[in-house]
Amino acid sequence: MRAKDWKLNDVLQKRQQWVIPVYQRHYAWEKREDKQLPTLWAERLAEAADQVWPGLGSV
Repeated sequence: MRAKDWKLNDVLQKRQQWVIPVYQRHYAWEKREDKQLPTLWAERLAEAADQVWPGLGSV
């Protein structure tokens, strides 16, 4: 197995299947996830807004 840093957008844009090892499947967010998830999405959306999306635009 190789560890590699990935940007979230790169992961979501790839058309491939990810295999999660059994020993990693039990990780979960704490009960305060309702506070963590909006922060996570806000950060990812801000990151995505800064990227150039080729092929998108008005016709």
